[in-house]
Order: sequence, then structure tokens, then C-alpha cells
Amino acid sequence: MSQQYVRDNNTQSYLKLWLAVLTLAVRDTHYSNKHIKSDAVKWIYNPSNEPQSFNWCCYINNIDPDWLEEKLSPLLRMSASRRMELRICSLLIVSVFIHVQIMDILYDNV
Repeated sequence: MSQQYVRDNNTQSYLKLWLAVLTLAVRDTHYSNKHIKSDAVKWIYNPSNEPQSFNWCCYINNIDPDWLEEKLSPLLRMSASRRMELRICSLLIVSVFIHVQIMDILYDNV
């Protein structure tokens, strides 16, 4: 097995880990526990670009953090019952994964 393959495979695993962190944060914004929701919202809207921040997680996964925040904002203003009814959280998570897949395709074809 080549060293390049191992490095690429490790990089992909690392990116998937941080994408899972983003997904969990989005899900946590819809959690009924106020502390969990509050922590997720604070993390998402923190302007930091430091490693492990929301912006950093977005950047390394080729997701525009402003785009994701824009999509999240109206969802956070909805009542919990309305969000459940529309299953918006699930749709947003699927949307993020589709966006990432499209970006992967575009970057692979460059």
C-alpha cells in the first residue's frame, strides 16, 4: 500500500469526522434540552476560525459557513413543534451532505 494512499485515506477519515461534528451541532440546535441547544448555537455563531471552530469545520469540508448559517437562522426561529412537523433538521443534514458531495465532484474534476 502506497504512502500516498494511506495519507489520502487518513485525510478523508479526518474530514468525515469533522463533518460528523457539524452534523451533530446542527442536530443539537433542534434538541429539546436547552443547554445542549444553547451550546450548539453558541458554537455555530462563534466567529472564530481557529481549529475545531464551526467556521474551521466548514472550511476544511468545503462548506461555506455563511451559507450554512443562513440556512440555519430561519430554522432556529421556528417553534420546536413546527421543526418536528416539517422534519427540517433531517432535510438540512441531507442538504449539507449533498453540498459536500457536489463540492467533492467539482474539486475532483479540476
